[in-house]
Amino acid sequence: MHRLIVLRHAKAVNPFEAPDDHQRGLTPRGRSDAALMGAHLADIGWRPDRVIGSDASRVVQTWASAKTELGTPELSLRPILYLAEANQWHALTHQVLAGAPAPQTLMLIGHNPGLHAFA
Repeated sequence: MHRLIVLRHAKAVNPFEAPDDHQRGLTPRGRSDAALMGAHLADIGWRPDRVIGSDASRVVQTWASAKTELGTPELSLRPILYLAEANQWHALTHQVLAGAPAPQTLMLIGHNPGLHAFA
């Protein structure tokens, strides 16, 4: 049986604080929350074998903070996932889990509303 972890990026800075939406980073609270989520996942034994997310700064920073507690793979960046719709998340998940070798635990990190609709 496979496990899927769907994680929305942590709290990001306001849009006016970054050159564009794609480059919005995390707030200090966002970094802290992401680290807490990583610690929680580690505590319950949910360590992803593969992590895939959009290439937006806030996704990269979310994984960087969560990863300190999980110590698992690098984030595989997929630019197409930036603001992806639910059907794109579904297609990616199906493709990854149908591939060989399929990860036991797959983590997806991205944005709403598409990620929420997918979940």
